[in-house]
Amino acid sequence: MQPLNCPACGKHCLSIARKLLLSPAVSISCASCGARVSVPWFESMLLVFLAGIVPSLVGIFAISSVSNFSSAPVAVGTFVAIAAIVALPFLWAYYRFVPLVVRGA
Repeated sequence: MQPLNCPACGKHCLSIARKLLLSPAVSISCASCGARVSVPWFESMLLVFLAGIVPSLVGIFAISSVSNFSSAPVAVGTFVAIAAIVALPFLWAYYRFVPLVVRGA
C-alpha cells in the first residue's frame, strides 16, 4: 500500500506534509470515504523519539569535536544546521514506513 493512501478505501487521502504533522492522538477524515485515519502509536512515537535524540546527539558531538569556534552564535548555527540535516532521513522514514490506520468510527 502507498504511504498516503487510505487504509479503508485505498485512495489517496492526504499530502506528505499532512502525514508528517499527523500523530496518534490526531485523526483526519479521508476525503473519499470519510474514514478517520491516523498513525499507530509505536511506529510513530519511535521515529519521533529518534528524530529528536539522534540529531541532537550528532550536533552536540560535532560542536564538541570542533574547538575553534570564536563565538556562541557560530556554534549554535552549526548545531542547528547539523541537526536539521541529520533529521531529514527521519522525516523520510516517517513518511515511508509509518502506516496509516483507521481509527474508531
